[in-house]
Amino acid sequence: PNPDRKAVYELGAAYLDGTGTAPDIKAAIATLDRAASLGSEDGAQLLGDIYLQGRGIPSDPLRAARYYRQAASLGSVSAMTALADMHGCGIGVAWSPALQQRWLERAAFQGSGASM
Repeated sequence: PNPDRKAVYELGAAYLDGTGTAPDIKAAIATLDRAASLGSEDGAQLLGDIYLQGRGIPSDPLRAARYYRQAASLGSVSAMTALADMHGCGIGVAWSPALQQRWLERAAFQGSGASM
């Protein structure tokens, strides 16, 4: 494990929220992407949220799904349920009740009561 990923994630979140600095979405995205590349589940999850919701940028569900998949592969239950929701609605991914169910089952296996 890289000990820097948590610090890089926290810096990216600070840029996003304007904690201790002016909010800067471009710096937030670049920093969170660095955190995700270091293996930060939280960084990938937050990037998925930013791209899905269009926080300070145009919404990009395809990019959101990519980051959610990365976060899910690192164990993020929130990312797994987000992917299930996306497959259930066909937003950014193919509409697929089977994949929706599979992501919900993976989230349940990881311990999410929301997916049960």
